[in-house]
Amino acid sequence: MNESSALSPARSKELRNRHPLYRRLSGESVWLFLEELGLDDAQCEAFMDAFFRQMAAVLSVMDRLENRSDLIGVVDGQPLSGCSCAGRQGCRLAWPPDRPGAPLPPYGVGCPLHVRVLPQDMAALPRAQTMSNALPPEGAPARSSPFADILCPELAASPHAALPHYLAQLAALGTDEKK
Repeated sequence: MNESSALSPARSKELRNRHPLYRRLSGESVWLFLEELGLDDAQCEAFMDAFFRQMAAVLSVMDRLENRSDLIGVVDGQPLSGCSCAGRQGCRLAWPPDRPGAPLPPYGVGCPLHVRVLPQDMAALPRAQTMSNALPPEGAPARSSPFADILCPELAASPHAALPHYLAQLAALGTDEKK
């Protein structure tokens, strides 16, 4: 995650504005979503720290993939229990935008999926998936939160249970990337 510090504020802003989720959010809006879910100030602070670390890492990956044609991004991470994003794990990432593949994670506030960067010549990866995979399966229960379209469904459904899993996965991600 250290590589994100090399991005200028202008480049960070440019990339944030091109990310499907981050362009729709501000720190204040995320905090308000968390409060609406019933999280207390300490839980909101812990979440926000992880959220901004995750965003910095994602922006760094976006920058690397745009500037290095010898690299590809692969969707990685462990979705929260019951999440509809499990089918995206291991799929090539559609970034830069002219490449076919899965949309750019995270897919919602609280989504622990991220991008692993690999050399382009790595062994065969699963076929790219389309944006239709971003939609919940037909017949899936409706989400009760008014913010359901930008929250991880598991965080929206059970914030107190999902929060520790999200924080633990992002803490592990930070440890792995420092190696």
